[in-house]
Amino acid sequence: MGESLRSYTMYNLIGFLVSNGVGFIGGVIVARNLGASGVGALASAFMLVELTRPWGVLSVLPAIRRYCAGDDRDAVFGTSLTLHLVAMVPATLFLILFAGPLAGILNTFPSVVMLVATILLASVPSSVGIAYLDAKRQFLRRNLIMIASNISYVVFLLLLLPTFHIIETVVVASLLSSLLPSIICIKYLSRPTYDRALARYMSRVGIRMLTVTFLNQAVLWLGVGFASANLGAADAGLYRVSVFLAYMVFQLPQEVVSIWLFPVASAEYTEGRDVRSLFRRSTIASVLLSSVMLAGLVGAGRLILGFYGAAFQDAYEITVLLGVGFFIYAISVPSINILYTAEMSTRVLQIAVVRTLVFLVVPFLMFQAMSLNVIVAGVLVSSVVGTLLFVTYGSLASRGNAHPASME
Repeated sequence: MGESLRSYTMYNLIGFLVSNGVGFIGGVIVARNLGASGVGALASAFMLVELTRPWGVLSVLPAIRRYCAGDDRDAVFGTSLTLHLVAMVPATLFLILFAGPLAGILNTFPSVVMLVATILLASVPSSVGIAYLDAKRQFLRRNLIMIASNISYVVFLLLLLPTFHIIETVVVASLLSSLLPSIICIKYLSRPTYDRALARYMSRVGIRMLTVTFLNQAVLWLGVGFASANLGAADAGLYRVSVFLAYMVFQLPQEVVSIWLFPVASAEYTEGRDVRSLFRRSTIASVLLSSVMLAGLVGAGRLILGFYGAAFQDAYEITVLLGVGFFIYAISVPSINILYTAEMSTRVLQIAVVRTLVFLVVPFLMFQAMSLNVIVAGVLVSSVVGTLLFVTYGSLASRGNAHPASME
């Protein structure tokens, strides 16, 4: 098991570094071509998709859980595919139909909103296929697919932006790079079947996970919306770049640790084994990984922001403060996975609601003095509150001190 965990960590670490390195290059290309206002208008449209996307992944973690418990592959992932489509088709149509009003509120363009909406459908096969690879613990293959997708995004940008120097071009590049992993992953869905009982299970369990994912996305993306609607597209662009860089402090342990922890802990838990050792090791790994990322952000943040353009260097302090907030929240990554493993999704939901409410309360209380610093304060305070609650209950769940139902 120890050797396997080291291999899983290595694969996911390499995947994270390469994918985010390529993503950084893509972001620099976009910022250099479109400026802070263009980045802000683009980010505002993508915010709508990122807040909608969780409704499509409702079934992913429950599918992994059921597959690890021995259910039929085709039924599990076929049902997951069906639930994805049931959610994503109406969501895509809604964003397209109301692109005009939404664009007006967020200081972006209707055409950008409509194009971005199509990414929701383009990503469905890859979402289910990647879940299958995670369940099979084929982390090398899943990371290669994601790296290929990120590299293709940069290639499409370089091919298209010089000729079509508009925001819509960036969205088209993103859409094409989303289609690539979906095409690759179709082979994992060759004989999908629908199971009504599994659908009920995934909906019942997944709705909690879905809501938690949505709330996490709200904390991550609503700051862009606040900035765009109240401060303008330029400030939204500065905040988007800052939160992209700072979020890596959380994303590294999330991608490296969480991806293997949930399927491994699920298998251990299903067989009645103690998961305390997994909890301790994964928590230490999360703290170490996020510490490295935060140190890099503090030391090289101003230089990195300079690659986007001189205007973005003014966001250095905001970037570092956001990094501190996400470092604090990264400590909770193993706790969240252990709670899911113990089927305590209600507890995760309750804590996520508290965290999101704290995040929203800070900007609303200081609405008259709205600034990027106010939004950052909401991230910091909510991260402290959420982490304290998650670690407390995650520690209890790993010890098995109570039956999951009694703790929820």
